[in-house]
Amino acid sequence: MNHVYFRHPVEDIEPDQDNDLSDLVPKVSRLFGWISEGRTCEQIGMRATAMLFVCRPDYLDGRSLEKLTTRTRQNLDHLVVDFRSTFAYRETPHQRAKHFNAEIKHV
Repeated sequence: MNHVYFRHPVEDIEPDQDNDLSDLVPKVSRLFGWISEGRTCEQIGMRATAMLFVCRPDYLDGRSLEKLTTRTRQNLDHLVVDFRSTFAYRETPHQRAKHFNAEIKHV
């Protein structure tokens, strides 16, 4: 799968004024800031994976959290929860049910 942005040659001659992306810069910078909170390359990679898992799981070919990490799934699951809470990204109904069932087991 190729995720490279395609730029049409005509855009060099006549830039498309409707596609001004300057308002996205602060938002993307905030994402990069969250990812860079990792202290090692591995931690940064785990944070980037957590972000992709939440925002674009299709980029990860539908792999589960367990298959995405060589460490325990809990490490990556914690980052997914942190990403969702940091960026107010709502959980899916399946995730809400899973957390609800986990809470019932602890009672």
